[in-house]
Amino acid sequence: MTPDQQNYLKDHLPYTLQMLRYTHRYMTEHAERSLIYNAHHEAFCVSARNLDRFLTNNDTSNFNAKDFVLLYKHPKRESVKDIFVRMERQVFHFGKTRPTDPNGKVDLVQADKFYRWLEPAFLSFFNMLSSDQRGFWSMEIADPRTPNPAMSVSLAGPLTTSSAISTTMMFVTGPAAREPYQRGE
Repeated sequence: MTPDQQNYLKDHLPYTLQMLRYTHRYMTEHAERSLIYNAHHEAFCVSARNLDRFLTNNDTSNFNAKDFVLLYKHPKRESVKDIFVRMERQVFHFGKTRPTDPNGKVDLVQADKFYRWLEPAFLSFFNMLSSDQRGFWSMEIADPRTPNPAMSVSLAGPLTTSSAISTTMMFVTGPAAREPYQRGE
């Protein structure tokens, strides 16, 4: 196994699974708050797409499951294929066929169905890894409930602005930090 494959098992895959789990839970808990829901929905779709492409060996520029398990057969996704196509149109392509009608979009029920397909599909892949490969896996990173200082955000240097773009950062503390932004406040 190459060092890049080791890093994929150690960091990239667990992080993507963590984000899938976190965003799924957050979407479910905050469906009534449209902007919060939408932000987590888009992040969920990105993680779902990355894991789907990995598991179905359909990523031409990154590792696929078959790069770790030689005889890996991807799970059938007929039950969620339509959801994936809708996700592609809704989230990943800002194009002419992007749906505006809610009936054409992936809703929470469909996102949950896709999630319920991905979790066991990923577990199936994980169970096919050799014990050496599993040694690189981090259960802690994959669990969104576990604090992980290695995943904290840091700014590498000062923020810069151009004449066309200005960047403002505001840190809110106290009760207001937990409330959604309300126009006019």
